[in-house]
Amino acid sequence: NDGLSSEEESGDDEEDVVPSLPMVRKRKTNDKEPLLSKKSVEDIPRAAKTILLTIKQCKKMVKFIKQSGSNKDIENLGGTTVHQAIDSLQSILKSFKIIKKIFIYKQQHKLIMNIDEKTIKQILLLLKPFKDVIRLIQTGNSPSLHMVLLCFQTLKDVMSSYQSLLDYDKTHGGDESKEDFDETDEDILDELEGITFFWNRIRGVLNEMFALDIRHYAATLLHPKYRSLKACSATERSECYTYVRQQIQLISIEPNGSNEQ
Repeated sequence: NDGLSSEEESGDDEEDVVPSLPMVRKRKTNDKEPLLSKKSVEDIPRAAKTILLTIKQCKKMVKFIKQSGSNKDIENLGGTTVHQAIDSLQSILKSFKIIKKIFIYKQQHKLIMNIDEKTIKQILLLLKPFKDVIRLIQTGNSPSLHMVLLCFQTLKDVMSSYQSLLDYDKTHGGDESKEDFDETDEDILDELEGITFFWNRIRGVLNEMFALDIRHYAATLLHPKYRSLKACSATERSECYTYVRQQIQLISIEPNGSNEQ
């Protein structure tokens, strides 16, 4: 009987502890409202289609280079070898003139149609924050729950404007980015209409698809390196502190229940 009463008391205490931020596991959407993430290619502007076409053509270029053994030719001419990986666009950009020369020599003009350095540079600029986030999450074997909030905030801030993208690249670019982009490079300063479409759309999709709950905030708070929650509002910090205190109270309640048993 004592054991049963202790469990009931513990259960009552848990019911009194309500997290200030919602424990959302899956974002509910109105079936009648189409998701931002669901949109036909036919419905996007022509400028945005040009960006997709460039990416598609670059994939074909990488495939041809690999199948034809052209990497050896690129290397002999002083270029960077191209591989089917996340860095393939960057490799194409670094060796763009050499690759173009080789493709013309091999009568593969169709593979370099609709491709220009300006578009590739701005695609790389758009993708860089995601590449950095993926690398950050995949590094090491330690728990990464605390990174969810940090990564979401980073992507949301960077995608707030094209200037934010430029500022991010300037801050996090490193040596490779400095080689690819110059601060006075008109190719990246003159924003393409298609890139504008995609960073605006990415911003909307981020807000729609990411469902953060109190545990993400708490995990970040409890990490010694990020406990200040600098990017969070005062309200979010306050509610997170309240939730953590409530959970600590539960920890102190449970041992008492075990002792009574």
